Amino acid sequence: MSIEGEFDPRNITKHSWEKFSQEIGDSSARPTLKAVERLSKKVLASVEVIAGELLERYGANPVYLEIVRTIIGQANIALRQIQD
Repeated sequence: MSIEGEFDPRNITKHSWEKFSQEIGDSSARPTLKAVERLSKKVLASVEVIAGELLERYGANPVYLEIVRTIIGQANIALRQIQD
C-alpha cells in the first residue's frame, strides 16, 4: 500500500496523510492523524512484550532484536512525521 504514491514509510509526511485523508473523502485530516498516532503508540507499547513471548516460546534469536529495533524505529518515525 502506498500513501500519496510513497511505499517507504520513512518518506511519508504529515502532508502525505492529509492528502490521503482528502483522497478518501474525509473533510479533515485530524481523524487520520489521530489514528496514526494511536496505532504507533500501541505498537510501541506491545512490541517488546510480543518479542518476549517469542523468546519464551522459540528461544533466543538475534533476529528478534533487529525486528524490535526496526518496528520501534518506524513507529517513532510515524509519530515524528505527524507532528511536523
